[in-house]
Formats: sequence, structure tokens, C-alpha cells
Amino acid sequence: MLRPKNIIQSCTSAPAASYVPETFALVSWNIYKINHKNPQAFNAFIHKLHRTCAVKFFCLQEAKHTDQNEFPLPGFCLHFAANLQLKHHAYGVMTASNITTHHTQQLLSKKTEFLLKTHKSSLASHYYFADETPLIIINVHAINFKNSRIYAEEIQQIYDYLADFPNAPVIIAGDFNCWNKRRNALIQAFCQSLDMKLARAHSEFVGI
Repeated sequence: MLRPKNIIQSCTSAPAASYVPETFALVSWNIYKINHKNPQAFNAFIHKLHRTCAVKFFCLQEAKHTDQNEFPLPGFCLHFAANLQLKHHAYGVMTASNITTHHTQQLLSKKTEFLLKTHKSSLASHYYFADETPLIIINVHAINFKNSRIYAEEIQQIYDYLADFPNAPVIIAGDFNCWNKRRNALIQAFCQSLDMKLARAHSEFVGI
């Protein structure tokens, strides 16, 4: 087992667009390694989402990455931040977009999870609108199997990162593992501190 080191980038071709459009769709999905377990079904579903909703950003958690991985849509680049990196593959969060990415930053949890002692990884990706206004998208897979104090400390890491970009629009998406009242309250307080609004999800698609 190796501690994750670098963000992995893979592109089938150059991104199709330089700037974020005024309106766009974003998908956030914990795929639980389905891109490796059932790649045909995964690829078909990604194509369906893109065709139906014109999705510009895919924020995926619990993805598996190997050297052969490419995102199934042409003109999309993927950036992968591992929380567990082995010799021939890695597990972590993947953000894919057909818009030029200007900067990426991995936010690796300071603490490790119970039993396997793995970190959790989040990924910050920076883009621009046509008027040069920045957009930061953070793909989160929050730490699990730890007490609320540690959970709060790890969420604080995201807050600290965003403190360097006080005027940038921000989207935070992912698997927050906020499965009890205390964790949910911490996430709500975090969002309120950043004056964030909850995006309502569409439910017309069923996962594969």
C-alpha cells in the first residue's frame, strides 16, 4: 500500500471548451468502483447522462483508476485524486469535464479510517467563466468511521482551502458521509459559514 502522491490526469483529447457556460449540469455520484466492475454499463450510463442533460462536470467518488482508464466521453479530461494507491491501480475521487481545468489540488484527510487505515481524498478543480470569473468545484469524499470531532477537523480543511479564494464562486459536491444528526449539523453549519445554497437534485435517472 502506498500513500497517494500526485493527481492523475487522463485525456482522450483536448477539452472541448475553454470556459464554463452560464448554465450547465453537474453530476455527483458515488459509483462504488462500478467503472471497473461493470465498465460497459457505466460507460453507457455516462453517455446517456451527457446526451440527455448536457453534463459538463462529473464528480465521482469511490472510483477505481488504472493506467488504462480513460473517461468514456470524447473531449473530457479526468483528474483523479487517490485515497488508496497500489502498484497497478488506485481508488479515490474523479472529476471529469470537457472544460479546461486551470488548477487542481488534492485535499487528503489528516486522519485515516478504521481497520484499513486509509485516508480520504477530496479534489479541488479550478475553472473560469468567459469574463474570467473563477469557479472552484470541490469533489468530496468525507472521512467515515471516526467521531464527530475528527469529522469536523477534516471538513475544516476544506474551509481553510477556500479561505484563499474569498470571492470565487464555489460548488461542493460529493459523498459527505453525514449519516447521523451530529455530522449533518456540522455540514449545515459549514455551508452556512460559507453562505452556500443547497442544490436540489433531479431524480429522473436511476443508477446502474
